Amino acid sequence: MSETNERPGPPVPARLPPVNPSYTRISGLGMIHESSTASISSERFPRSALVVNSLASSTPEILLQPPREPQNEKHGDGGNNPSLLSPPISKQGSNFFGDSALSDMSEMTDIVRGPVQELMAIHYILSIAFLVITHFARWTFVYAWSFPIYIYNCFCVLEISRMVLAKNDASMAPLYLSFIPFIHFHLYLRGSHVVLSFTWYISIMTINLQNGIVNLGKHVVIATVAFLIISGICLVIEKFAFNDQSQILSFRSTLYSETVDCNTLDSSLTYRIISPGNCQIAFAATSTDAEEFTFGSAILLAYICIATLQEYIHAYAAQLLERSQNATVLAQHNKLLKSRMHSSQPQRTGDGPGDGPLDLESPIGKAIRGVQALQMRQRMDADTVEALDYVMNVLSSNRLFAPDLEFGKVGGGVTVDGDVRSWLNTMLAQTNAEITESGTSASRFKNSVKRISSPRYQKISSVNETKLSLLLETIDDWDFDLFELDRITNCGYKNESFASYHFSSATPLYHLSMAIFERYDFFDEYEFDEKTVRKFFKTLENAYNPLPYHSALHASDVLQAMHFFISNFEMIDTFKRDEILAAMIAAAVHDVDHSGFTNAYLIASSNPLALRYNDTAVLENHHCAKAFEIMTNQEGCNFLGRLPNDRFRVIRANIVSMVLATDMSNHFEFIAKFKIKVNSMGDSSGGPGEKGTGLDFDDAKDRQLILNIFIKCGDISNAAKSLSVCKEWASRIMEEFFMQGDEERKNAYPVSMFMDRKTTFIPKCQVGFVDYIVLPLYEALGAFLNAKNLQFIGLKNLISNRDFWKE
Repeated sequence: MSETNERPGPPVPARLPPVNPSYTRISGLGMIHESSTASISSERFPRSALVVNSLASSTPEILLQPPREPQNEKHGDGGNNPSLLSPPISKQGSNFFGDSALSDMSEMTDIVRGPVQELMAIHYILSIAFLVITHFARWTFVYAWSFPIYIYNCFCVLEISRMVLAKNDASMAPLYLSFIPFIHFHLYLRGSHVVLSFTWYISIMTINLQNGIVNLGKHVVIATVAFLIISGICLVIEKFAFNDQSQILSFRSTLYSETVDCNTLDSSLTYRIISPGNCQIAFAATSTDAEEFTFGSAILLAYICIATLQEYIHAYAAQLLERSQNATVLAQHNKLLKSRMHSSQPQRTGDGPGDGPLDLESPIGKAIRGVQALQMRQRMDADTVEALDYVMNVLSSNRLFAPDLEFGKVGGGVTVDGDVRSWLNTMLAQTNAEITESGTSASRFKNSVKRISSPRYQKISSVNETKLSLLLETIDDWDFDLFELDRITNCGYKNESFASYHFSSATPLYHLSMAIFERYDFFDEYEFDEKTVRKFFKTLENAYNPLPYHSALHASDVLQAMHFFISNFEMIDTFKRDEILAAMIAAAVHDVDHSGFTNAYLIASSNPLALRYNDTAVLENHHCAKAFEIMTNQEGCNFLGRLPNDRFRVIRANIVSMVLATDMSNHFEFIAKFKIKVNSMGDSSGGPGEKGTGLDFDDAKDRQLILNIFIKCGDISNAAKSLSVCKEWASRIMEEFFMQGDEERKNAYPVSMFMDRKTTFIPKCQVGFVDYIVLPLYEALGAFLNAKNLQFIGLKNLISNRDFWKE
């Protein structure tokens, strides 16, 4: 590394400043001051050199100079700002065997260093316990005076290790000093050392693997060789120096055999009398050559395992170091580029909030940078590091809110049924363009909606006026009888089997829309021409196709639900008047000219609509286009045409946003965004000039998000109505599904899931629809209502209806 300044570097880009000679080349490991490179010992850090070489071969070499401080161009140390240089790497005191420890590597070694000294103390305590156990188990015999000697020996070794580690925490002193008590331990155990000495080796090596020094592999080899040599010396002492029975000395403890008759003993044997006529023969326990060979082989095998583990630990530490240093280089480069970009921007003067240099970094970029900083500065276990890597991948992707259907689990650990997953994938896996809304807002409406006093719709229809007036008085109720409105206006299907269907001249969508406009006083406030409004809604109604589900009756259902949400959830004073108008229009037009087929079918069959809208929210884009085509191209239908152009653009943007929100491929994205906002309601934290992360009713984007959620809830609200209404709508949607399945079979296409009238089990389809589509959305709505201390009967209906389908 010290010779990197001597090689010529790559050409410096014209926009980058000339490289200051006091910096070394950056090869993926950050900047090191030239005066500091001489202090790096290649012997101490052979692995680090490998990391540097591997990064240099894979990472383009970058020559950088940190941006200068404008107020002080000259500093000490050769004119460079010392605060901008990486701290020089300095030597610490040498460790127990002369290895130099570098302070700059302390962060790396901390990654894998454990409490070696504390664990060694536990190791010695356990070894004393082993001696006591083997003594009473008669595997060996230890005199009472031997225990204090051994305990004192262990204490002295621990104290010496502590003093050495206090001077140099990278020292291997605890490992090598442990051989002193091991000699006593081995001799005390005698023949039983084969098992317990092996246990000693495993314990010592495992503990000292946590030291974390770079060249730990060398010490593993040395310690293993030393362990085998010391074991061999102890074995020689046992077998040759004291192999004669007459030479059983007090130096070693003595074992005794079972009780025998003293009269039968040979006089050359050493024995003790335990009772008159009863003796025990003294002997020294020994191990066989086969046992010793097995012991040595086990030590070698354990060494291979420990050496492999050490290499893995080192490789993992090197990987963390590499990632940290790479992130540092990227952060420095990013800081330089931002500085240059800011300096190239025209500087604004003044004290207003818009003055000062522009912040060109995106919020997601700041979030990623924050996670990177957390990874570099905090000590984390492997699971946490892996989790943060996953967070980085998600933040860097373009599917932040998309559900992971392949994971196979949902809340509560319930396995997703294969048929339901296939249906969800078909419905959700579509490409969608990002929608941006803008525009100004009108004044807020400060009064509550009024009751219908002189219903204009009565002037243009020959229906039963009394029944119609009484029914429309109940549009504020969640259980509004839409099917009764269908019957009163003589609109709907010819028979219950859906074999044939037609529309009559009177329609529920027209009458409900006129009642809604009267309720919100749109005619008087906007001075709309009544004939124009009436013609628009009649033309719109006629543009709905006679389908079992996606008909004008469904549009009426969504319109009434939108009115219910705004009027009953205390949102009238929250939204601006133009937003409420846009919400009612969006609900009325959201499925106009629906073909009865799903987006997936239109895309798969290369339908002209799919080609026109590039396979993106095909039906939803068509509904928007068709509605505004009727409004602007049909004579006498453009009741919004009298509004100023900028105000019309805002209302149109609101309508388009709500209609596109009904595309099910965006379903979970809206839920996730709304839940994040709702869960943070009341959060006012943030930096200066920043608002909290909760819903801000003064923010047009947050109000639009609420309206999008409302229309989505209304679009699938049939599952949250009373059971009889829920069953009626379920039969209608299933018939429409079966109609598509019939068409798919006719054209030799694979029949979509839940669209085969011969095999589909309707309750299973409805349970999947409620559990994975409706319930997550309504749970988010429920959280929003709880924050406002409001109750909603639809949530209870949803649970009871789901239980019905499950039964």
